[in-house]
Amino acid sequence: MVLAAIIRLNAGVFGSLDNALMHAAADPAYLGRVTFVVMLSMVGLAPLSYPLGISASLGPIAMASDAVRRVELFRIARRDLAA
Repeated sequence: MVLAAIIRLNAGVFGSLDNALMHAAADPAYLGRVTFVVMLSMVGLAPLSYPLGISASLGPIAMASDAVRRVELFRIARRDLAA
């Protein structure tokens, strides 16, 4: 949790620095276009990565539930064979 907070704080600082340096290097006639491309890449494309995050977080849960199901099925089968 602490690591996530540190990463988030650094992301804000370096994101602001990145925007300032890009705007300083861009030709004034293209500032709007530069801002559009930067914001599209930083904010607009983020929802495309949501499925990756969801699958990465649900993967361990799915593996654990599969292991629990296998153990339970094995226990039921062993009980049925003993009867």
